[in-house]
Amino acid sequence: MVVLQPVLILFFMIGLGYVAQKTKLLSADIRGPLTSYVINLALPLFILHNMNFDFDRQILINSLAVLGMSVGTYIVMTLLSVLYAKRSKLPPDKLPAYQFGMVFSNVGFMGYPLIAGLFGAEAVFYTAIFNIGFETFIWTYGVWVFQKGKISFKNLITPNLVALATGLILFLLNFRWPEVLANGIELVGRTATPLSMIVVGMMLAEVHLKDMINDIKPFMISAYRLVLVPALALAVYWLIGLRGLKLAVPVMLMATPIATYGAILASYYKKDFREATRLVIISTILSLITIPIWATIIIRLSGV
Repeated sequence: MVVLQPVLILFFMIGLGYVAQKTKLLSADIRGPLTSYVINLALPLFILHNMNFDFDRQILINSLAVLGMSVGTYIVMTLLSVLYAKRSKLPPDKLPAYQFGMVFSNVGFMGYPLIAGLFGAEAVFYTAIFNIGFETFIWTYGVWVFQKGKISFKNLITPNLVALATGLILFLLNFRWPEVLANGIELVGRTATPLSMIVVGMMLAEVHLKDMINDIKPFMISAYRLVLVPALALAVYWLIGLRGLKLAVPVMLMATPIATYGAILASYYKKDFREATRLVIISTILSLITIPIWATIIIRLSGV
């Protein structure tokens, strides 16, 4: 029960968001502004706060290993997604949502709060490093699957990536924020966890049951995302000798549901955003079962 407590707290906050929208305590209209606040302000400050460590050579070495795993993992998942697209018979407006869902998990909205709750601040540092791969691939391949046009590398400059680069530079310089500024960054950054989970709960509140169960394909891609991917990641990372946070963080991130960015990009590029949203919602609901199981397995195997 102690192991599952951080996960259950996150799901409690998801439940708050669900109930708040169902009972009209919160309007659906504020979900967009809340999402922008979390992505563009709260999460970057959350990253900055949790990367403000005294320089440690071992953490730097571990970070390089995590970065290598990140790039390798996303290359493999991207190739699998491309192979799937070549064999799939899905309509052209629906296929991008599935290609996207095969590669990208919710490492921002759910990943950072989940890792922080389970493993603490140092693990958030490694999460930020691992997410270099996520940010690079989502704004190149992730955009391409919806746009099918020229990749714009300008999209790589995101608030989260800027915060990551800043935090890494300050870590290497062994710079610590002045106390007043550090406290302000921490206070705003801490709002990322509850608000991101509340937004996920609000999304769940807008889904009708009949729209969830009339097609098996979203459940199949969710099983791939929530069961097969983390299982393969755990097996590979374990076999190459990774233990501790170097094992726990990447596998736990791979166990999160499909990234909410999929629905946003589908809408922006005029693809079937309803299908993309359904994938996000179904995988998120199923993750209420799978994440506690993975958390228990990973903590026991990694030794953290």
